[in-house]
Parts: sequence; structure tokens; C-alpha cells
Amino acid sequence: MTSASPRAVDGRSGTLRLLIVVACLAACFCVAGFLAIRGKPEFALLAAVAAPMGMLLLAWPNLATWVSVFLIYVNFPVIIVRFHGLPFVVGAAIPMLLAVPLAYYLFIRSDGIKADAVFPLIALFFVVNLVGLLVAVDGQRAMTQVVTLLTEGVLLFFLVTNAVRDERTLRGVVWSLLLAGSCLGALSVFQWATRTYSNDYGGFAQIEEGASFRAEGSVTRRQSGPLGNKNRYAQIMSMLVPLGLFTAWSARSQLLRVGAWGATALTMMGVALTFCRGAAVAFAFMMIVMFFMRLVSIRQCLTVGIAVLLLVLAVPQLKARLLSLAPLLNVVSGEGGGIEVTDGAVRGRAAEMLSGVMMFVDYPLTGVGPAMYPLHYWEYGQRLSSSASSLRVKQEYRQPHSLYPGLAAELGAPGLILFLLIVGSVMRKLAQARQSCLGDRPEAAMLALGFFFSMFMYLATGLFAHFSYIRYFWLMLGLAAAAARILGAPPRSPSAANG
Repeated sequence: MTSASPRAVDGRSGTLRLLIVVACLAACFCVAGFLAIRGKPEFALLAAVAAPMGMLLLAWPNLATWVSVFLIYVNFPVIIVRFHGLPFVVGAAIPMLLAVPLAYYLFIRSDGIKADAVFPLIALFFVVNLVGLLVAVDGQRAMTQVVTLLTEGVLLFFLVTNAVRDERTLRGVVWSLLLAGSCLGALSVFQWATRTYSNDYGGFAQIEEGASFRAEGSVTRRQSGPLGNKNRYAQIMSMLVPLGLFTAWSARSQLLRVGAWGATALTMMGVALTFCRGAAVAFAFMMIVMFFMRLVSIRQCLTVGIAVLLLVLAVPQLKARLLSLAPLLNVVSGEGGGIEVTDGAVRGRAAEMLSGVMMFVDYPLTGVGPAMYPLHYWEYGQRLSSSASSLRVKQEYRQPHSLYPGLAAELGAPGLILFLLIVGSVMRKLAQARQSCLGDRPEAAMLALGFFFSMFMYLATGLFAHFSYIRYFWLMLGLAAAAARILGAPPRSPSAANG
């Protein structure tokens, strides 16, 4: 029996794609007409616009992947709903653009679903959260957290790992992320340079209430980006820095190298203008690990060091902010007395982290339940302050402000262990992918390192930030898992690609 020629297969694929496009076009306009008749013109307009957009994305499914990743990272879905009054369904539809390439691969390419090897661990992590509902003192609050995990975690991971299936798409995603970081960073720089803090620029350059400190004889505001949270903005921007560095170091053309360096510089400026000390510590730790693992040269370290020095000179308040860590370093080294010599923020964070540890000790198997830490904080904070008066315990809902005691407190040992296994498994596969690419695919090896250290930065900044805005974590984890799968696979020969 003779197999169909590639031209015949492509012809059938093109015909099927055309039929799907026509069917989607007709369905969208029917829905638009129905909504217009029912007196809902805004939804009718949305359905009408969705028709040509759907045609475009079905014609170029990778475009849907790149656009959706960019929009998710700049928090566009949330901002158009919260700041511009669009219906929730419009914001929710944007991440679902990732279903377009999935449909393309399933129904046009007949490529099947990609079930990542780490997905069973993710499913178990979700089950642990479900079990946590049984011990939660506020079932509705806990259920909201579980639903968020399902939609912004499990589903997003599944869509990302199925939408990104080849190296070309993966590299396009990296540039989408770098573009997102550079846009946000540039907006933060402009807001800082013009001192237009009262203008949130459509919600993409927010200033968190009370986010300021005194330095250089004046009050300095801290940028909060599209999230409205200074430390979270620093965290999501920090994850992009290693991607930018390794892309710049491995770029083939001068144009791509300049573009990557420019995006990385703007992203680093965005991080700097949050004045987040945790992000600075995580970045320094990352560079030290890179150097001692011989993943970067002395020249590359000097380049980054000069860039950081120029950054400090351009933003003198950054120096004062970093020097405020000196008392804490003295406490750690045992040379500067107790924790009472540190500032109030450090003493408050210490109280919140230790309260999480105490909750874990009391509930080691189940934790106190998803999103339940704030409801138990005051009780444990009082117990803590009675034995450690130098700590700062606030009489209000607080978060653990650290990923690890926070997960342990809310989900117990099973939740913390599963989380570490999930991230560790993906990072191990990235390391293996990098090793397999070292010989003849140095660019791919550098790309694997970029995603490896993006996850590293999340874990490092997680020492000072709890598990929230989880869509960013699951998005980057899905991309890292896809990168490990794609880069770790042997290159396909031309005959295999056409056969």
C-alpha cells in the first residue's frame, strides 16, 4: 500500500483548515446577530471582532501563543476588566487564546495531546489542595483559592505545554516575554523620570498605597507595575532577567543581541525601581551560582556587574535601599546584636514567617487549609510575640511573605514536598536538555539555561514572597517544561519532518 504524498496531506490539511475557519466565522456572526437582537450590543461587537481574529489565529496558530503569553505577562486580562470595565468573560478569553494552537494541533495536524511527565505531580498537588478544604475554617475562601489553582494553574500549565511544541514557537515566546518586560520596564522608567505617580497609565504603572521610603533627603515612591504590588512586580520581572541575559549571550546576529540587551536593561530598570531588597539578594545569589558552576565567564560577570553599577549610579536611592540590609547581615553574622536593630519591615516579615512555621508544626500533614494563613496569623502572632517581643506582629490579616513556610502552613508537608518535586523535576529536565545540546546546539543549551534560572529566580525570590499571583508561576513553569521537552529531544531530520 502506498502512503499519501506530502502534497496530498498538505492539501487535505488546508481544506480542513478552510472549513474550520468558515464554520467559526459563521458561528461568530450568528452569535453576534443573536446578541444584538437580545439588546447586548457590546457582546455583539465582541463576537463580530472575534470572527476575523479567529481566522487570523487559525491561519497562524503560533501568533495566538505569542500574543497570549505577552498579554498574560503584562496582566492585560485583569487590567481591562478592573480598570476599563470590560466584562469578566472578555478578560478570561485572552488566556484561552492558547486553545487555538491546541485545536490546530489536534484537529488539523492530528498531533495529539502532549501530557508532560510532571503533570501527575501537579494533579496530586491539586488533590492536596482539595483535601485542605476539609480543615479550612472558611470554606468559601478556601474554595476560591482551589478554583484559582485549577484555572490559573493546572489549566494554564496544560494549555501552555500543548501550545508550545517546537523550538521556533519557543523562541518566539521568549521574545514575547522580553517584549513584555521591556514595555513594563520602559513605562516604569518614564513614570519615575517624570514623577507622574498620580497617573497609572491605564493600570500598567500602578503605585501601591504606602509603597515609599525616605532616601537622599526625600520620599521615594516604589513602582508596582501592572499588579499594584511592588514586590510581586519585582518577582515577575526578575524571572525575565536570566532569559534576557542568556538570549543576549547566545544571539547569532548583532541586531538580536542589541535587542536582547536592550530588553534586559529595561527589565532590570523595572526591577530596580521597585526597590525590592529580596529581588536584589536573589539576583546576586543567582550570579554567584552561575559563576561557581562555570556557566558564565569572568567577562560576562564583569559585564553584568558594570550594568548593575550604572544602574545604582542612575538611581541613587537604590544604594540607600540596599544599605538598609546591613543591620540584618550583622545579625546573621552574629556581630550586630539581635533582630531588634533591624527595620520594622524585617521584624514584621520574621514574625510572619515564624508564624507559618508554628502553624506547620501544629498541622504537619494537612496544614490549616488553602488561603487560611491570614485567618490564623493573629492567633499565632500573639503566641510568638509573648516569647519574642522584638518581633513586629501586626493586628491585621497578614500573609507569610515567604513561599516555603506559607505552603507548609497551608498545605502541610505533602503540599510543600509536591511543590518542590514539581519545580525540581522541571529544572532537572532543563539541565539534562542543556547537557544534550552542548555539543552541536549551543544556542539551544543557552535557552535551556535561561529557563532554568528563571525558575531559580522564582525560588530565590520566593524566600521573601508567598505563593500568590500564581498564573505567572504556572505560565513560566509550563514554558520551562515545554522547553525541556523540545530542547531535550533529538533534532528531527528533514525526511522525518516531511514524512
